[in-house]
Amino acid sequence: MRRDAAILATLCLNFAFWFDNGTLLWLPVPGPVSALLVALIAAAVAAVFFAGPALAVLRNGNGLFATVEASLGRIPAHLIRFCALWYLVDWVAELLSRASYWALPGILKRDPANTEFALFELVILAFLTATAHESRLARFSIRLSIAVLIACAIRVRESPAYLTGPIESLEWSLHRLTLGVAPMAFLAANLGARLQSSRHVLSTAALGLALPLWVSVFLVGLVNMATFHSRFYQPSNGPTIAMALMGGVSSRAIPALLLIVTITLFGPIRLGLQLLRTTLPPILAWPGLLAIAASVSGVTISSIYFQKYFLPAIPATILATTAAVLAAGLILPPKGKMIANLALLAGAIVGGHNIREPEILPAYATAFVLTLAGRKLQSILPAKPIGSLC
Repeated sequence: MRRDAAILATLCLNFAFWFDNGTLLWLPVPGPVSALLVALIAAAVAAVFFAGPALAVLRNGNGLFATVEASLGRIPAHLIRFCALWYLVDWVAELLSRASYWALPGILKRDPANTEFALFELVILAFLTATAHESRLARFSIRLSIAVLIACAIRVRESPAYLTGPIESLEWSLHRLTLGVAPMAFLAANLGARLQSSRHVLSTAALGLALPLWVSVFLVGLVNMATFHSRFYQPSNGPTIAMALMGGVSSRAIPALLLIVTITLFGPIRLGLQLLRTTLPPILAWPGLLAIAASVSGVTISSIYFQKYFLPAIPATILATTAAVLAAGLILPPKGKMIANLALLAGAIVGGHNIREPEILPAYATAFVLTLAGRKLQSILPAKPIGSLC
């Protein structure tokens, strides 16, 4: 359980996640109230996107995609597996792009060529693929990330950490947060196949996702707010954890700091590589992982200058709605597969109507409610099963 929790915690406990999400939930309320509200949000995200599907996997006992097939049918399960591969390849590629963009210029002390970026990423991929199942390295990544966060807090400790001015739309912030967490949390629910009981699943959800997410949103938010009132703040869209760590630092020290924060990305990249292997059919696990690793390095050559929200919206929405269907199966077990497929389709349409900014929470809620309502209606009406996809 502790091993799985440590591996999952790297999803949120890394510098890239803090840089992207550290200012999403600035709440104009007193500190203790804000801490409680963020804790409730983190617990809800962990429950609906990880614990629910993981409990369904635990009940099924045959892995995530076998559970998906039992609820939706063979053909939809293959399509969802394809969406998982699409999402994971893009997700790992984006992290590798950041790692090379942050670390390599400081190592070479010049602007690298595209081929040098590619070779650097291949070296990282080879190392992380070989060490993907080392839970000790996941714990090291977590400790290093926490040390970086403590260093940032010490640098801005004399500045007040309070909110000034209006916050972003809370609804928009929740959409952004769940877009980055929900698909990976759902795919990590495959851990439920090796957890021994529902108590272990809930403990992993709390220690591996809810607590790290609270740290990454609330505590990093406090550091960012203190940075806003400190001498390290540089006028921009908003304060970031990077300003707290590197603001006012000598130019000679910045490459070393960038190398340190790059190492914090190794944990989530290992998580992505593990999930890639479990997403593939067993017979294609290692050959497929090596092929995907090669394709990832090719993708990153053309995305060296990464985009902050470089996430595939379509597979992210579909994976989140699949989590809703599996969670609904804990309340009303499936009797046919057509209802679940229609609910999945409706949720994907509701959440993905804006292709650039998908709305994960409405997609989840739609699929969850329609699945429950359809199965309840099916159990009441004296009709034959609606059918299945196989």
